[in-house]
Amino acid sequence: MFARSAQGLDRRTLVGVPVKEDMMRRFLLVGGTILALISFGNRASAAEQEDKGKTCRMEQQCHWENFKKVCVWVKVCR
Repeated sequence: MFARSAQGLDRRTLVGVPVKEDMMRRFLLVGGTILALISFGNRASAAEQEDKGKTCRMEQQCHWENFKKVCVWVKVCR
């Protein structure tokens, strides 16, 4: 079991790709893909809201309870 994983690491260093750089490339690829999907989803929902004639946004509303400030995010459409 240990011999096989050590052999895999040796292959990567022989090819010239250090393990840390390979992991960083994968992390950047996955992160970029997630950001692209989120961005695409936001554009689609914004287009749907414009078709209805309403503009929606998130607003923070705060009030005081027992001498503490309590804030919540509320979706406001106008």
